[in-house]
Amino acid sequence: MLRNFVTAGRFLESGRSEALVDASYARDLGIRPGDKITVANNVFPVVGIVDASRAAKIAVANVYLPLPQARQLAAASPQVQKVSPFGLQDANILFIKADQRQVANLTIALKDILGDKASIATPETFLKLLGNLFALSDKFSVITSLIAIIVAVLIVFKTMAGNMAERAAEIGTLKAVGWSNRNVVSQMVAESIAQCFLGGILGLAVAFLATFALGFLQVHIPIPWEMSPNPHFLPGGGDPIFKTLRLPVHISWGLAGAALIASMLIGGITGAFPPR
Repeated sequence: MLRNFVTAGRFLESGRSEALVDASYARDLGIRPGDKITVANNVFPVVGIVDASRAAKIAVANVYLPLPQARQLAAASPQVQKVSPFGLQDANILFIKADQRQVANLTIALKDILGDKASIATPETFLKLLGNLFALSDKFSVITSLIAIIVAVLIVFKTMAGNMAERAAEIGTLKAVGWSNRNVVSQMVAESIAQCFLGGILGLAVAFLATFALGFLQVHIPIPWEMSPNPHFLPGGGDPIFKTLRLPVHISWGLAGAALIASMLIGGITGAFPPR
């Protein structure tokens, strides 16, 4: 893939000890094809300039070397050896392009090949990390919703009880003209359901406005280091990396309908007891 983004010179040739230099790095230091650069006391001729920033799925680096030379530098590096023993046939990070439907089977196969010490990161790894976060958020929201429902029931019950006390004379007049207990209870329940229905509509309107405002907020999701293009043992490679996204807040129509039905049920249940 990197071969397609050579802007000057040529690509690396097999079996030769040579280097490619990133376009921005070469521009800053004035490096051109034909120059030589030194990496860990090893001199490499620069044969080409590449612009990796235009290439998808390529880790942008300052210098690109053939794999054998890169392995020799890593094996001779005290910093690398402090992190983990590194041999001339080792690799620290492998990027594998696979059929999305075979990722689960591939993960198992790689564990068998590379051993349990290998850390395998897949899109599912990232989703699992987010899933744990969202699961905790869901549990918190369920608890909060239950508390809100209990508070709503108590408020409606108190309101209906006060309403009954204030309308005692009115209810007595209705019974004097022939209303039965059932008629009075049905009237009060209907009024309670209507009031809670209107309250539910108002609550949904406020909720939609709140979610619209929250949709402009941004969240920072931590990216696991093994999914970062910078190895963790290099300078800056251990720094936490975040993916910034708009806060995905919305209210589904199913949830809105359930909330409206719940408010009417609360109105019906709480409206049935005080009149009795």
